[in-house]
Amino acid sequence: MATTYEIYSRVIPFMIQGFKLTLFISITSVSIGLVIGLTAALMKISKNPLLRYPATGYIEVFRGTPLLVQILFMSFAYPTIYDVLGETLRQMGFNVTIASKPGTITNPDPLWDVIIVFALNTGAYQAEIFRAGIQSIPTGQAEAGRSLGLTYSQTMRYIIIPQAFRVVTPALAGEFINMILNSSLASVVAVQELTYWTRQSVSIYYRTLEIWFLTGLIYLTLTLTLSRSMQYFEAKYSVPGLGVAGTRRKG
Repeated sequence: MATTYEIYSRVIPFMIQGFKLTLFISITSVSIGLVIGLTAALMKISKNPLLRYPATGYIEVFRGTPLLVQILFMSFAYPTIYDVLGETLRQMGFNVTIASKPGTITNPDPLWDVIIVFALNTGAYQAEIFRAGIQSIPTGQAEAGRSLGLTYSQTMRYIIIPQAFRVVTPALAGEFINMILNSSLASVVAVQELTYWTRQSVSIYYRTLEIWFLTGLIYLTLTLTLSRSMQYFEAKYSVPGLGVAGTRRKG
């Protein structure tokens, strides 16, 4: 029987490969989600119902359904909907070709399926973080901007949002850490990230305890490193007199 050292020497190269993909998924998803979240937050606090209601609906849907369900919907239900849509249009006499073939726009690579879902999911949570951060800025700041002749958009761009970013930094860091942990769900659709290779290794070597311990140690080391790093940035860039906006949720 192979020793633990021998098992680790065989599986670590695959773990490294999966670890790199885990980081890619997390960084890409959170970066896209940052844009989505800020946009949705500005729409939600808008007085225009045509902006506020769609943003509220988007946030409620993605915060109110499990991430795993969203991944499975994107991977399986979404291509099926395209197939049904294409067949319906053809029966109506339209000459269209809509098929959920792997690698096409209607059913892209599973990696980008999960990145899209993760970005939309984290964007919904980041939207609430940004909304809390923007609303935590004293109203006097906006009034000062208007007294200087700035428009609403200029006030938001140059005064409110820069301060809000500093307020919500800890919450955004927590969201990034949470996304790293949630990236393990990508393994259910055969995306070859860290958890995927862990499951494959267990099925080959039948050393469940040792292999999962190694995976847990990798995740823990990464998240602790990020937590300590963000504590430094939080202390350095905090806004005096303002608290921390945004809340974390369980994955």
